[in-house]
Amino acid sequence: MALETFEEMNGTCRTTLKAFARALARESHVLTREPDLLWQQMYNRLQWEAEEAQQAIALELERQSSSGARPWLRCKVPYRESSALIRTLEGHNWAINDCTFSPNGKFIFSASGDETIRVWDSVTGQLLRTLAHTGSVNACAVSPDSAKILSGGWDGKLRLWDAITGNPIQTLEGHTGNVFKCAFSSDGRLIVSASKDKTLRIWDAGTGCVLHTLASDTSPGLLSCAFSSNGKYIVSNSSGEIQMWEAATGRCLGILEEYVDKCMFSPDGACLLSISGNELQLRDTASGQVLNTFEGHSRGVNACSFSPDGKRMASASYDNTVRVWETATGNLIAVLEGHSSWVNACVFSPDGRFILSASDDKMLKIWDPMFCQQVSPQDDHIFCVTACTYSPNGHLIASASVDGTLRMRDADSGKLLHILEGDSDSMSACAFSPDGNSIVSASWDHTLRVWDAASGMPLRTLKDPNVVTACSFSPDGRLILFASNRMMRLWDVTTDQILRIFEGHTGEVNACVFSPSGRSILSAGGDHTLRVWEVATGKLQRTLENHAHYVNACALSPDERFMISASESEDLQVLDFASGRLLYTLENPAHWVNACAFSPDGRYIFSANDEKKLQVWNSGNGEMLACFPFPAHIISLGLHPALPQMVCGDFIGTLYRLEVIGLEYGPIIATATRNEKELAVRCPACQYQFQIGENHLDREIICPNQYQLVAYPYHRGLIGCNTLLKINPFVIHVV
Repeated sequence: MALETFEEMNGTCRTTLKAFARALARESHVLTREPDLLWQQMYNRLQWEAEEAQQAIALELERQSSSGARPWLRCKVPYRESSALIRTLEGHNWAINDCTFSPNGKFIFSASGDETIRVWDSVTGQLLRTLAHTGSVNACAVSPDSAKILSGGWDGKLRLWDAITGNPIQTLEGHTGNVFKCAFSSDGRLIVSASKDKTLRIWDAGTGCVLHTLASDTSPGLLSCAFSSNGKYIVSNSSGEIQMWEAATGRCLGILEEYVDKCMFSPDGACLLSISGNELQLRDTASGQVLNTFEGHSRGVNACSFSPDGKRMASASYDNTVRVWETATGNLIAVLEGHSSWVNACVFSPDGRFILSASDDKMLKIWDPMFCQQVSPQDDHIFCVTACTYSPNGHLIASASVDGTLRMRDADSGKLLHILEGDSDSMSACAFSPDGNSIVSASWDHTLRVWDAASGMPLRTLKDPNVVTACSFSPDGRLILFASNRMMRLWDVTTDQILRIFEGHTGEVNACVFSPSGRSILSAGGDHTLRVWEVATGKLQRTLENHAHYVNACALSPDERFMISASESEDLQVLDFASGRLLYTLENPAHWVNACAFSPDGRYIFSANDEKKLQVWNSGNGEMLACFPFPAHIISLGLHPALPQMVCGDFIGTLYRLEVIGLEYGPIIATATRNEKELAVRCPACQYQFQIGENHLDREIICPNQYQLVAYPYHRGLIGCNTLLKINPFVIHVV
């Protein structure tokens, strides 16, 4: 073999192995608890890597996609995260407020609202031990010799722990309010703590005695504190001023009246870095003069950190990102994106190579900022996606968001086609008309808007006295049902008249849908009930009180035989629609199920919960067939009308397009329409409408379309549809 060929092969192997190592590290937190997802999680990382990595998994992809293989989910869009991400550490049950490396670099420590300090291996990410606190833990620090952990929290106490064994050493008592921040001096002999009780306390780290109590009159207390690198000085701040103190005597050396949120010394002590809103300012320590201003975060900054050599800075923000800056010039080096909620803390590793961040999303993340590429723009929403849905032909996707926009995309490519904006308020729901020509959106500005789906032009607007929380078209496309406060209204879009008001819920109506026949309405409420209504009369037909908590979502099977409901702190319930009888439950370990839906053949149930998972269930026996862990909470879910594909919207504005590999639908359920002239069915797969006879009701038939484009992405062209349909026994009467 020629040397050049060998070196080329060697290089290809290195590239592939590095890609596998990156993917495995980034998914280790998922695979630790769910090792059965190894193929799915690795594939959804490796599909975006170089061609060499994709070739390496080609044979396994073929095997995992073959008939009889276990269903799994393929994500059609890359995760919204920076390439600098190395690993995610998962284990806390509540927001993480602070984090730090041990000075020897071997361990990571994190402080959380779940009343624990957790100790992790910094290389493997393995959770080594959990230290129980009393109340939320706001801050943590490690002694310079890496032997002791210091923590402070809501109970006003500081605690010292043995870093190796996790055993408690001492409790330091004296503060009468929350401890916001704590730190060791560089020689490990002193401890400083800042509290809501408006005092800064300096302690002897060996004896635990208070050496100095330094008072401040400002509210809401002292927010942060830090030693200089030589241990001689302490800087602290309240919301209105920066204070400088002599550590040995507690003497105040100066006060700078500036509204800052936090402050710290540079490693050489020559500069002070302060946070004010979404800005950072670098000041000369001696004079207080501003040397540089760092701008770029879109929301307030929570924390900041210097690299050990002082040449770089990192800032953590409410905009869910960490930004890395060049100290001397103020130039932005990297934006670290991947957290799904506020980032509360960030710190450099002792060797300066890595950055550790802690977030309200209960995650710690380790980054290598030197290998950061800008996240590709995806035309995502900038805030929570409250609703997402496919058009009836499966060609379009619509999504509504708290950012006040309705966005229309091509379903196959994800290309953004239109951004529809009403007033400035948040949008809460959206739904296509049955013919796909129009779409309705509901908004917190008390407004329903109907738009032309092709052009994005507004067609009609209806104002309501209350916030509109849900909306749905009737199967004949003539009526729009919408929920506001504790009632629902029926809007005739052909006459612009409110035909009927449905009253009965004693809590806010969270979801409402028409039955496939259009004769009934199903609603879910904050009063812990599901309710079934008659459309023609507005009468309440049934109240189901199976849930003990807030009912968040509901859906009906396409044959109108079953319904599902999702509630806070409870399993999903599957019920018989005709009788309301509970048939079985689908086990849900999450606190909330945010969305649920039946597949178009009625054989499967899809649900999205606040454990950041999409789950696929067999509706016949309740078996979970597949699940997909997301980086953020999934709020909304929409299913393709004929294929095992779906769209999910998350808490931070990302829209994911997915498909279930290995899941085969049975006959797609369709409902015939009847007018004065004919009885007809529209095929959900190709949208071809054809006449049927009475004898075709409640029977299976094959779509006869032979000459039009079908919706299947792998079979484009003038070929027959041949989709097997199951026609419902009931019909929709069209005027």
